[in-house]
Amino acid sequence: MCKILSLLGYLLIVLSVTSVLGDENLTCKIGETFWTTCTLNGPILEKGRTIIPVRNEVQGLFIEDDESVKYLPDNVSTVFPKLTSYEVRRCSVADIHKSNFNGLSNLIKLSLLSNQIERIEADVFDDLVELETLNLVGNKIKHINVGAFKNLKELKNLFLVYNQLEELNDELFRNLTSLYVLSLGFNSMKSINNSFDGLRTLNHLDLIGNQLEKLEKDCFKNLETLKYLTLSSNLITEVDENAFTGLSNLYSLDLSHNQLVGGMDHAMFKALSHLHILKMTNNSIKHINASAFNGIGELKTLILDHNQIEKLDHVVLTQLTNLTYLYMANNSITDVDAKFFAERSKFFPNLKEVDLTSNISINKMFVLEDLISLEGLIKCRCEKIADSNDVSIDECQINEFKEEMLAKFSELEQQLHFCRSTI
Repeated sequence: MCKILSLLGYLLIVLSVTSVLGDENLTCKIGETFWTTCTLNGPILEKGRTIIPVRNEVQGLFIEDDESVKYLPDNVSTVFPKLTSYEVRRCSVADIHKSNFNGLSNLIKLSLLSNQIERIEADVFDDLVELETLNLVGNKIKHINVGAFKNLKELKNLFLVYNQLEELNDELFRNLTSLYVLSLGFNSMKSINNSFDGLRTLNHLDLIGNQLEKLEKDCFKNLETLKYLTLSSNLITEVDENAFTGLSNLYSLDLSHNQLVGGMDHAMFKALSHLHILKMTNNSIKHINASAFNGIGELKTLILDHNQIEKLDHVVLTQLTNLTYLYMANNSITDVDAKFFAERSKFFPNLKEVDLTSNISINKMFVLEDLISLEGLIKCRCEKIADSNDVSIDECQINEFKEEMLAKFSELEQQLHFCRSTI
């Protein structure tokens, strides 16, 4: 089998070099610009194999799309002392050892995407003191030793998506003092507790697609710099009132596709004073307590589509004076507080768009005459309404509609959607 590796080097000459790796040949052709292409003839089937030196100017080594590659060579730093990028992707590497990375003190990026790795031992990355990006996506990792990342003080991006992690040791990430992005999506974790202690520069935390059932008190404490938190597609049924303590700079929170049932009965978001986007689609929320949104007065986008909410009450949302976009499509809304729109300039001066598409029955307070009077806030729009000269109301099921209102559609500048609702 012929294996193509790409070697990136700052080279300005054309040169052919051949080295021998046991029964395998590594042939390199150095191009006129940055890229050099090497061909590996034959698989790496044994541990401890080494490469005979070729050129030391090379900065990037790539091994891709070869299931016969089961091991990594041990002397990469000897052959490529200036290596800054090392990628072994879509191969069959199951075990990695410290000897595979010895001396790679200049390495900035390491990718072992889509291999068969099951364990990460304590000392395996010890020499990678300048590493900034580590990609371990798509392996079978079940266990990471607590000391595995202890020397990665410069690491900024850690990707562990699509593995088989069930738990995280509280000490695992403690030394990653420069980490900016931590992606742990699509593992099998049921709890997180204090797993993120020490991540004082973290900006993005992705936990999508795990098996989290409850967010405990202070489980995100000390993440003062975190701005984006994704918890969608878990099994969350309960959120402690103090689960988000410490996230004072959080900008976006995604709790979509969980199993939050019944009511939002306490001020779980009170610590999120800078939150701008809150997503809670596809849960089973039926009602919202008046204090549910206490403390998040900067919120601009609230997405509650696909729940079981029965009433739109302005009192619940009065804390959200900066609310700009409200999405509540596919709920069970049968009642809308008259003050929500009648006094919207008082309660929601920045409101631009409200989506109530596909609710069971919107009460009759929303006759079109009332909508038109709201100074251009609302545009009654259904899928079949193209413009003021071509209007179909079949899917709106509007109970009261007057021809003279058609002429006023052009006055409506912003949007309120009632599609597939009953007014």
